[in-house]
Amino acid sequence: MKSHLANSLSIEATEKILHFPNAFGSAAIAQRETALDLVNQAAEVVMSIEAQAAEFEVRSQNLVRDACEKLQLAESRIQSLEAALRLAEQGLHEAKVRAEEAEQAFNEAESRSAATEAELCAMEQRVKAAEMRADETQHTLTRVENAIRTELLNLQRAEVGNRAAAA
Repeated sequence: MKSHLANSLSIEATEKILHFPNAFGSAAIAQRETALDLVNQAAEVVMSIEAQAAEFEVRSQNLVRDACEKLQLAESRIQSLEAALRLAEQGLHEAKVRAEEAEQAFNEAESRSAATEAELCAMEQRVKAAEMRADETQHTLTRVENAIRTELLNLQRAEVGNRAAAA
C-alpha cells in the first residue's frame, strides 16, 4: 500500500506542493458538489425560515402591543363607565329619596287638607246653627217688639180713654 501511495503521489520539488491524483473519481466530485448544493439549499431554507420567524415575531410583537393598547383603552373606558354608573346610581338614589320625601309631604298635606275640610264642614254646620238661632232670635225679638208696641198702644188708648173720661 505504501508503494501504491508512493507511486500515486508525485511531489514537485519546485512547488513543494503535494498533488493527490483523483482517487475518488468524477462521481465522488459530483456527489460532493450535490452534497454542498444540498447543504447550501438547506442553509438557504434555514435562513428563509429564520427570516420568516423574525417577521412573524415582529408582527406578533406589534399585535401584542396593539392588543395591550386596546386593552388599556378598554380598561380606561370601563373605569370611566363604572364611575358614570356610580354617579347615576347615586343620582337615582337621591331622586328616589326626594320622591319619597315629596310623597310623604303630599300625604301630610292631603291629611291636613282632609282635616281642614272636616273643620270647615263643622264650622259650616255651626254657622248654619248660629244663623238659625239668630233667625229664631230675630223672630222672637220681632214678636217681643210687636207685643211691646201692642201693649204700649193699649196703654196709650187706656190713658187717652182715662183722660177723656176724666175730662
